[in-house]
Amino acid sequence: MTVSENELMVEIKGIRKIYPFGDGEVRALDGIDIEVRKGDFVAIVGPSGSGKSTLMNMIGCLDTPTEGTYILDGVNVSRMNDDELAAVRNRKVGFVFQVFNLLPRQNALDNVELPLLYGRARDSRKKSAAALARVGLANRDHHRPTQLSGGQCQRVAIARALANQPAIILADEPTGALDSKTGKEIMALFSLLNRAGATLIMVTHDLEVASYARKIYHLHDGKVSNVELPEHPKCDGVPDVEEADSALLPRDEHHSSSHGQLTLLKRLFLLSLSSLFVNKLRSFLTMLGMIIGVSAVIIMMSLGEGTKTAVRDAVRGMGTNLLIVVTWWPRRRNVQTTHVQMLRIDDVKAIVEYSPYVVDAAPENDTWAQTKYYNRNYITRIVGTTPSYEKVRNATVAQGKFFDESDHRWTRMVCTIGMVVKRELFGEGDPIGKQIKINGKNFTVIGIMEEKGMAQFMNMDDQVFIPLSTYRTRLFGGRWWVESISCQAISERLMNDASEDIEELMRRRHKIKEDQESDFRVFSQQEILRQLGKITSVFQYLLAGIASISLLVGGIGIMNIMLVSVAERTREIGVRKAIGARRKDILLQFLIESVVMSLAGGLIGIGLGVGICKLASSVLPLKLIVTPTAVLLGSLTSMCVGLFFGSYPSHRASRLNPIDALRYE
Repeated sequence: MTVSENELMVEIKGIRKIYPFGDGEVRALDGIDIEVRKGDFVAIVGPSGSGKSTLMNMIGCLDTPTEGTYILDGVNVSRMNDDELAAVRNRKVGFVFQVFNLLPRQNALDNVELPLLYGRARDSRKKSAAALARVGLANRDHHRPTQLSGGQCQRVAIARALANQPAIILADEPTGALDSKTGKEIMALFSLLNRAGATLIMVTHDLEVASYARKIYHLHDGKVSNVELPEHPKCDGVPDVEEADSALLPRDEHHSSSHGQLTLLKRLFLLSLSSLFVNKLRSFLTMLGMIIGVSAVIIMMSLGEGTKTAVRDAVRGMGTNLLIVVTWWPRRRNVQTTHVQMLRIDDVKAIVEYSPYVVDAAPENDTWAQTKYYNRNYITRIVGTTPSYEKVRNATVAQGKFFDESDHRWTRMVCTIGMVVKRELFGEGDPIGKQIKINGKNFTVIGIMEEKGMAQFMNMDDQVFIPLSTYRTRLFGGRWWVESISCQAISERLMNDASEDIEELMRRRHKIKEDQESDFRVFSQQEILRQLGKITSVFQYLLAGIASISLLVGGIGIMNIMLVSVAERTREIGVRKAIGARRKDILLQFLIESVVMSLAGGLIGIGLGVGICKLASSVLPLKLIVTPTAVLLGSLTSMCVGLFFGSYPSHRASRLNPIDALRYE
């Protein structure tokens, strides 16, 4: 009876597969014509080198023909691209391999679920459990292949082939790795599947196994030498079992779903996590570069942030809303140094009296001089100023007092010393009321300043404060000028207005023309903070750049181990592609593994970096400040390193030819 076109499952016309070999070629298939009807049970037999495995790979869409046409279930697949062939393998073909090709790190249920995941099926877990139950392994679903017998492994492979309710089941030497008793059980199972409506094509060199088929193609030298139609195939003699007709479930035409995509991502993520624990030492050594790199970035950024904060606090500790006026020698040639007017006490009074934006001002002169208390000598900074310095510069007295207006008016020989000077001259003793010598002259200590630390690269505690009148007349005679004037603006918002007002006032007082450069400069606290902020930012970026070298090394380590992983798991990649994984699925799998490894190292590095920062802050004078930005940057950096350095190995894995990958040893 003529077979109508809609009854054909496999139609192969003039298929040739030619491989170049040296200067010639090898014809693995040489003009083969085959027809397989729906629900048929076909065996392809022949000696080694006859082309039966090549034909099986062609039917299973693992390979493409050099010439000819291949129509599977009414669709011409002979010229499809890789992803199109992957979709066909997933939805229309179920593979049963001779050596099972089960993934050793996954249990039976996970192995059966793979084609469902790649097909984005709904309820993939439930369907894979049902497939296992159909082959009699419902109670072995959580066992790994190493915990199963050969027959059970083959049943798992059959369940995997059935999971997607394929149009055709291909079996490559299905009993080749089994003993005779188990082999008969597997063939009985195939017979029942065929009786339930499955289309089966089996490749074997064993004529006893082939005798179960209803149609046998004999191959020799790449050609069909004979077609045999047994009158009494052994499959008909297999006794029925209860509910044998339910061996194949109805096909689910509405297969793909967004939930299936999420399930695939979840499984790949869990697989990536489990891969970290398969080779714990190797994984740790691979992540070590990332751990060191991320922790170094955290530490360096925290160090930079701590430095910026310390500098900002120190500058703000110099005073509130502070403006500093200093003498400045113009650089323009038309302004000679003889025209420069030094700052005077009258300038201080004018600023306080005429500028509506200034609360108070304090003149300052300073020099370095020797101080002495009995046999202790110490060189420190001597600052001559007025009592308003205490308010303008936020100078707080820890013990005693700051000199007052009467001390300044009567040029008294009194001083208020910083903590560093106190420790150098008096140790743990009380200096209040005692006399020290400054440049050989006696001064009575009346107060000790509260500690402030460093500001503008100067130790604010390494100073001695004396009345400006005493500084000018009794200590350093003849110094009528003022080196700088510290001004306190009304508010931070009005600091720019105060600076401009002081600039205009001082130019009028110094009679500077419009085309002349000023012989003074007004520096605001905000400007100082900006300049120091730029310096500390450069310092911070430099430290982060140095730390990034470790990240680069860590990324190279991840790329190296991922390339090794691709080489080690080439056969696994082939199996995944054979059951329907597309290129992007393989790419996604290895990218996720790379990112998970990198992120795991990054998270450990973040924890290590934060811990080191806290420990360092408890023992060092500088506090290392861990910011959310540093933690976020560490996380994003580790993720980006994983993506960047994992992209090449992942791309390489996704481009593997499935048939070459399956043959890889």
